Amino acid sequence: MGLEKARESLADAEEAAGRILSAKDNQTIRKAWSDFLIYFNRTIGRVEGAANAHKSPQWWNQVKAQRKSDAFLQYAHHARNADEHGIAEITEPQPFEFKVGRPDETVYIEHFSMRDGVVNAKIHGGTVMAHSGSIVLIPVVDRGQTYRPPVPLAPRLYPTPAFVVENAMPMLRDIVSQAEKQPLKPV
Repeated sequence: MGLEKARESLADAEEAAGRILSAKDNQTIRKAWSDFLIYFNRTIGRVEGAANAHKSPQWWNQVKAQRKSDAFLQYAHHARNADEHGIAEITEPQPFEFKVGRPDETVYIEHFSMRDGVVNAKIHGGTVMAHSGSIVLIPVVDRGQTYRPPVPLAPRLYPTPAFVVENAMPMLRDIVSQAEKQPLKPV
């Protein structure tokens, strides 16, 4: 279906996703996240161009509906727009956080100490959650509307670029794969 450019952009999105998942510092995550958003949206745009060029509007309308309804696809689209066209940040640093127990749990803490960033604790009967300092996603404004990042379930406490990448990349691969299966129709 004339998807060579879409496959190139998909490979670039995969590379940026890999940098996010293997990053050791916040600056690398922020840069890779911005790159990922560009290539993610470029891939979808190139698939759209191929679909329109080959008159596959019914299939493409299904993809557009998915993009509007799926939290990951929607957020990636609007975060890219906010990053490219806005002046506000689309991420923020998150400090280390440590939580013991959920509201519905009874927790007994026998011992708890923290020194030089190392936690030493003896806790009975509760859930322990820790989140090291990282980059988290924040609501973005695109064309006057606010879009919130998808919310992860425990054990993650905050939406991160890695969380969106892990969930959005399989969908992007699937969109390109579906496009490759569309019949060629004369223009």
